Amino acid sequence: MKISLPDATPIDSYMPSSMNILAYGRSGTGKTEFAATFGEDILFIDADKGILTVKSSPRIQHKDKIFFVPIKDKIDGNKMSNPLGFITIKAVLDQVKQTGKYGDFTPKTIVLDTLTSCGAFCMKHVLYSAGHVGQQPTQPDWGTFRRALIDILETGLAMDINFICLAHEQYIKDELSGRTWCLPMVNG
Repeated sequence: MKISLPDATPIDSYMPSSMNILAYGRSGTGKTEFAATFGEDILFIDADKGILTVKSSPRIQHKDKIFFVPIKDKIDGNKMSNPLGFITIKAVLDQVKQTGKYGDFTPKTIVLDTLTSCGAFCMKHVLYSAGHVGQQPTQPDWGTFRRALIDILETGLAMDINFICLAHEQYIKDELSGRTWCLPMVNG
């Protein structure tokens, strides 16, 4: 069997069509500001009110090319028990995936600010849907949560645009080995 090997290509000629980034850290470390400097035509899915950072930062250029969708888990002034945050995040991503646009805006980058809040909204949605509001999640609830959150991430990653997930950080210590890890903070 003869194998045809590809030619070596200089790295400076490589340009990916899109990038996927997970940035996590403490509050105030610059995650949101970093995401806002990623270029033009950015759509923020804003579950953490990070857009206030973007608006007030003197370092961010092209603010007129940054749009955001504020995510709330309930309707203001209404005693609605169905949490809407996760459903809204999913609908925004699905619309961009299907049409390439959100309304009249065509994003080149989508920022999910933050995956931590998205996870919290997701668990509220799962518990509400299962009729377990105010209860501890069951094992099937955790499975439903995991599948729903993976669906959000896969939807963002499947688009041929930049997808940036921001998350808060958490430290986890292994009591047996004494090792400590800094990981993105997401339920489950």
